[in-house]
Amino acid sequence: MESISVRVLDLYLDSKNPRHEPISDRQKIIEHLVRTEKIKILAKDISEKGISPLDLPAIIKDGKGNFVVVEGNRRICALTLLNDPELCPEGDKTYFKNLSEKSEIIPEELNCILFDSREEANIWIELRHNGEQGGVGLVTWDASQKARFFDSSDNTLALKLIDYAQERKIITAAQRQTKILTTISRFVGNPIFRSMLGVITGRSDPNVKLDVPRDDFDKVLKKFFDDLFAGENNVTSRSKKDDWERYAKKLRTEGYAPNTHVDEYDLIEKTPKQPSPPKTVQTPIDGPVNNPSPDLRKYIIPSDFKVVIKDKIIKRAYDELRTLNCDEYTLASALVCRAFLENVYGRFYEKTYGNHPSGMQTHSVLDKVIKKLEENKGEFSKIESNALGALRRVQNNENNILSPKTLGAFAHAGWYPDAKALKREWDNISEIVAYLLKNI
Repeated sequence: MESISVRVLDLYLDSKNPRHEPISDRQKIIEHLVRTEKIKILAKDISEKGISPLDLPAIIKDGKGNFVVVEGNRRICALTLLNDPELCPEGDKTYFKNLSEKSEIIPEELNCILFDSREEANIWIELRHNGEQGGVGLVTWDASQKARFFDSSDNTLALKLIDYAQERKIITAAQRQTKILTTISRFVGNPIFRSMLGVITGRSDPNVKLDVPRDDFDKVLKKFFDDLFAGENNVTSRSKKDDWERYAKKLRTEGYAPNTHVDEYDLIEKTPKQPSPPKTVQTPIDGPVNNPSPDLRKYIIPSDFKVVIKDKIIKRAYDELRTLNCDEYTLASALVCRAFLENVYGRFYEKTYGNHPSGMQTHSVLDKVIKKLEENKGEFSKIESNALGALRRVQNNENNILSPKTLGAFAHAGWYPDAKALKREWDNISEIVAYLLKNI
């Protein structure tokens, strides 16, 4: 197999596609897919977000040398109609034509994986479409994993408490694998029960805060988990609002609930671990000492990056990005970085051009920002000019780890970012980001 680039309109839909009975006529295949396989919805999504970098079409050559799509026929059908709406079934041409005219990100060429034979491709197609297969296929996320990724569901607080309880050895790893998420989520979704625990943030807030002494919180949390695993005091998934509030009152009466309050603090402490005692290093007298590699730092933004940020939202995102350990929380770091950069681009655009049109994609905003910067590049230092060039490469290369498309893929798919690449690409553009921040 090999990766090659092929024009979309040179790709042939598979007449043997399992999504339909064998159909030899291209137009009939298109009509069938549009009618039964939600192609219009897919085409709209592609016109707004582009093609997922996680899914490369699989192709083979037929006896005439044509490229036949054996995996990805829905995507290729949608792309074909976006590239040439005249191929649409009657009644749908206007729909696809409008999508095509409004979008600037519909590719005319695609990277595809060319297999030597259908049989070779089928090995990988089966892994994709035939379920978990004991673990070798695609394994879907359970409720805990989804809540951890999206970090904004009704299960967020419950999941944070489970993570915390295991870290504090209140529960064991085996206990957390049992089906407890739903029950905990029901209890902590009640504001009276949360208040009894000492939790002052909501059930969907990813940054959980407490206002009671940590030892007191651990005590009541342990009692809650003990009753949960023992099935006592009606701590079950079948409990209702009255049960949750009655249980909260019982814990107060019996002295398990905290009765003193302190200044609010984070459930998960963000303070760095105490450093180990310094090691004695033998170096030549008066000799130079190598500074650490920037790849080894913990955070995307290095400590020597200094800037004043007036915008409160951007400032909060910036501060959070500076405290997230990128090596340990790589995905979270990438998502906060996305929010930070998108807001920086957007604020600079608004200051330069006025409010941008509703629905304007980030890559288009960034393109306008770069063009404005390039008008003034004569004022830039060499390091700022180099950073501007790096930002242009970010915008031009959708596979760049900081490109709007790739950062969007981290948020909406299962592609996991690389911590080292995040740090390196940040270093490449940091000086021009500093310039943007000074001018918004």
